[in-house]
Amino acid sequence: ASTGNDGTAGAPCDAGGACPPVACVAGTSQCVGNAIATCLASGEGLADAVACAPETTCVAAGDSASCQAWVCTPGTGCQETQVIACSADGLEITVIADCAGSGKVCVEGSCKGVVCIPGAFFCAGSEAMACTADGTAAVGVDSCGGETVCVAGACVAKVCVPQTKACVGDVATTCKADGSGYELPGQACAATGELCVLGVCKAPVCVKSTAFCDGKEAMLCAADGLSAAFIDQCDDEELCKVGACVPVICPPGQQVCNDGLAIGCNGDGTAWTGAGVACAAQGQVCFEGACINQTCGNGVVEGSEACDDGNAVETDACLSGCKAASCGDGVVWVDVETCDDANADEDDGCLSTCVKDCSDRAKKVYVVTEQKVLLRFEVETLKFAQVGVLNCPGGGSPFSMSVDRDANAWVLYYGSGTKLFQVSTLDASCKSTAFSPNVGGFQVFGMGFSSNAPGSDDETLFVSGGSPFSFVSATANLGKIAMPGLGLSSLGKIQFQGGPELTGTGDAELWGFFPYQSKIGLIDKNNGSVSKQVAIPLSMSNVQAWAFAAYAGKFYLFVKAQSDPSSSVYELDPGLGAFKKVLTNVGHTITGAGVSSCAPTKAP
Repeated sequence: ASTGNDGTAGAPCDAGGACPPVACVAGTSQCVGNAIATCLASGEGLADAVACAPETTCVAAGDSASCQAWVCTPGTGCQETQVIACSADGLEITVIADCAGSGKVCVEGSCKGVVCIPGAFFCAGSEAMACTADGTAAVGVDSCGGETVCVAGACVAKVCVPQTKACVGDVATTCKADGSGYELPGQACAATGELCVLGVCKAPVCVKSTAFCDGKEAMLCAADGLSAAFIDQCDDEELCKVGACVPVICPPGQQVCNDGLAIGCNGDGTAWTGAGVACAAQGQVCFEGACINQTCGNGVVEGSEACDDGNAVETDACLSGCKAASCGDGVVWVDVETCDDANADEDDGCLSTCVKDCSDRAKKVYVVTEQKVLLRFEVETLKFAQVGVLNCPGGGSPFSMSVDRDANAWVLYYGSGTKLFQVSTLDASCKSTAFSPNVGGFQVFGMGFSSNAPGSDDETLFVSGGSPFSFVSATANLGKIAMPGLGLSSLGKIQFQGGPELTGTGDAELWGFFPYQSKIGLIDKNNGSVSKQVAIPLSMSNVQAWAFAAYAGKFYLFVKAQSDPSSSVYELDPGLGAFKKVLTNVGHTITGAGVSSCAPTKAP
């Protein structure tokens, strides 16, 4: 053992033989404020203190110090329903009071009373309020007024005008003072057979929403049954029945004739009585409400006859049924009418005055395809419109086509014999004809209607053709088909090589398109000679399908070469010497085109 220079036992000596004083026991720790300081190994003193973490407190126990976590926040506060006091070091809790015993809650270290349902919304007069989460206070959310009222803690629009009378269904009631709803149960008007009107029960004046008659006036009862609106004033030829004007169709209470029936009329003249007697069934006619014997055609006007000229001729002033001829009866009155189609359509080729004229359809260009589709070609817009699909009987497919002044398309079929069909340009419906093919070497042919004189209503169907295998090199036969018998007669040879497609005009011209010569030409309708030849600046020698139509001084060529997917359309203006393609690959293989002599011959 040794003694230090200060007399402290156990003090180590330094290199100079001196013994420094010992300040603490090495390795022990103690609290320095709220920090832990540990004794140095030399015992000379404490190392730098290490501060305890937030919400912890330094506690010394013997020779050791540690940082202990708080169990509470220093000061006064709440722990569930209890008011507590937490020590300054945060390590000790003292219960001051339990609020639950007095029916209160602990809030910020004191017991407070509950004033509302926690978290609930409610109204305080016109104020919308919200209860705090602890129920000890309420805060204003909104102030209602004007057109709103507080309901269940929210401002909502008023549903009615406060304290005014109103109807809820058939119940008469009053709007509440705050406008939030109605005072119920109110008065049930239906219980007394009345209607609720503006909050008052009133007796109806008519059956609501029902039509009725007031003399000659048709009336409609209002939806509330308290008034009626005027619907109609029945004229002298009508009666009012069940709220509607009904025509008087026969003399009241009399026997009359109705479409061959001898029949009675009811008392007010609005309906027939019984089934009547069909006079025709017993070989008689109806006259003044009775069946009598009458003979049409004996030259004597009797009974219901309008005339009786003693003959069965349908085209004179008296029809065979002893009815006077008139425009609109569907029969052409010779020397008086040029047509009679029994309708008032002014655009169907026959005017309502029974004068023949071109219809709008007869002035259009039409084409037919290998796939049996009839199309209208609108020259002005260069667009196609489908008319329909041909349903012509038998085999084969369209070879050529033309159109007459009555807007009928005449379509030649080839492939299962040669057949000529009449096709409607309205709906593409097809009719068979009595045409006899293969007369005079016309196995197949192109077609074109041409007027017989410039501006004439009369026209002729010209054809040019022969064998389908000689169209490239042979000269075609020129012929015509008489209407309406469809007799084919030959006129000679067309004096130009190759089988042409034809188109006629209202100027009495007949033109041919010679694809293998790449030309068009004017054909003499008497001898087949070709003049006014116009060269096409494009080789057509490899065409597979072609058609041709004249319109307003120009020509339209519908051509499909062997390598093309479908036909293209070219426009040729011989007056200007202009030629151009206007449509490419239209999606159809066009084998025929037609335009009647009604079409315009000059540009507008």
